[in-house]
Amino acid sequence: MSPGACCVTDTNVWIDLRVGNLLDNVFELDARWLIPDLVGRELSTKRKELLVGWGLEVRSLTGEEIEAVIRLNDTYSATSRTDMATLVVARAEEGILVTGDAALRDAADEEGIEVHGTLWVVDALVDTEIVGPAEAARALQRMVEADRRLPEEEVNRRIHKWSR
Repeated sequence: MSPGACCVTDTNVWIDLRVGNLLDNVFELDARWLIPDLVGRELSTKRKELLVGWGLEVRSLTGEEIEAVIRLNDTYSATSRTDMATLVVARAEEGILVTGDAALRDAADEEGIEVHGTLWVVDALVDTEIVGPAEAARALQRMVEADRRLPEEEVNRRIHKWSR
């Protein structure tokens, strides 16, 4: 993760990080964390207030961006409008889309937007020594036990590497 990166996320990433008990650690990374207001509506009020208190920005879409969401959602019908809003904001902010949603990742790739998932965030936490490898392995194990949708082979590789 490059310093000062703008990371636009969907709801699933925040759920993954909550399950892994890594929410507060994320805001120690040198990054700007952003969600569209549509995604903010998917988070519980209490959780959203907590995240905003730590530094999460909630961004409203402009009229043009809403129109772009509708157009893109017609093109990529496997994604929800809420998810497509993350893609539109990532493009507008010249940011990185962070999601685990396969259809949204495919749309981002098609649109030329850099896209990563929860594992990329966990890797950054370990790489910057905000979270130790053993703690990251335990966090991933908690995500697996909670049936979070993460790439099994990649998760197992990290757990094995970080549990030594």
